[in-house]
Amino acid sequence: QEPGWLLEIINGEEILIVTNYGQDKKSHAYVEPQEDKAARKTVFQIDTHTSVLIEGEPCQDSMSGESFEGPVTVTTLEQTLKGCGRALF
Repeated sequence: QEPGWLLEIINGEEILIVTNYGQDKKSHAYVEPQEDKAARKTVFQIDTHTSVLIEGEPCQDSMSGESFEGPVTVTTLEQTLKGCGRALF
């Protein structure tokens, strides 16, 4: 998605948010997610102004057409980033 960004959650270790095509990186301590299994949503509330929402429904990248496991939304004080994601392992 534009502008280029990525999110990497390393279970038990860190949540990394990379924006501006790799120029800006913010590493956050891992926080336990809040899960709503009925709604198929997982939220990582990193701090007062930063959260990650992962939804459990198919998602297709609007630029490439590639299919992913689910929509991902990263919300910060400065911006809201929307895209698709999948588990890396």
